[in-house]
Formats: sequence, C-alpha cells, structure tokens
Amino acid sequence: LSGDDIADIADIADIVVDVDAHRQRLYSLYAKIDCPAVMVLATKSAGENTTEHARRNNRLWREGGERLVALHPSAPLKWLDAGRRLPLTKPTELAETIDDFAKYLVTH
Repeated sequence: LSGDDIADIADIADIVVDVDAHRQRLYSLYAKIDCPAVMVLATKSAGENTTEHARRNNRLWREGGERLVALHPSAPLKWLDAGRRLPLTKPTELAETIDDFAKYLVTH
C-alpha cells in the first residue's frame, strides 16, 4: 500500500467512526421522545435501485429503520415508496399516514 492508500483508509475509518457516533446520538434522541410518534421513512433514500451503490445504501437505510423499531417498538414504522424528498414527492401519502396515526391514537 502506498502512503496515499493508507491515508485514504484512515479517512474512511474516521468517517465510519463519525457515522457511528451520529447513529448512537440519533438512537439516544429517539429514546427521549415521550409522546406518541410514528416513523415515516422512504424506501429509496439513496435513489432508485438502478446501481449496486444505491441498492446497498437503500438496504442499509432499511436495516437502520428496522433497528430503530427494535429499539423503540412503541413507535410504528411506515415505509413509503419514495426518495429522500419524500414530503415533496409523496405529500398525500405522508399526510394520510399522519392522519391514520392520529385516528389510531384517538381510538386507543
């Protein structure tokens, strides 16, 4: 390995550590939610599944959502077939999801 390769590996390792720190912070923030909540996530956060990179990142996104549900089972998870601009591309579906959750809360 060249010096540049080692520097690249070190940079990647730093990014992984940073991402993990953000993930842990996110998990702890979700733990502080003390009211009913629904998680609404997009299935294609990394875009359409036309490349291996997008498929991999979308799979990782889905796994992260499932981990959140496992950590916070009182907050249901709703997946919408959309990308990261979900509120702009699926406003009706998002509004219906929120409305359905509110109706559920009223009856339970």
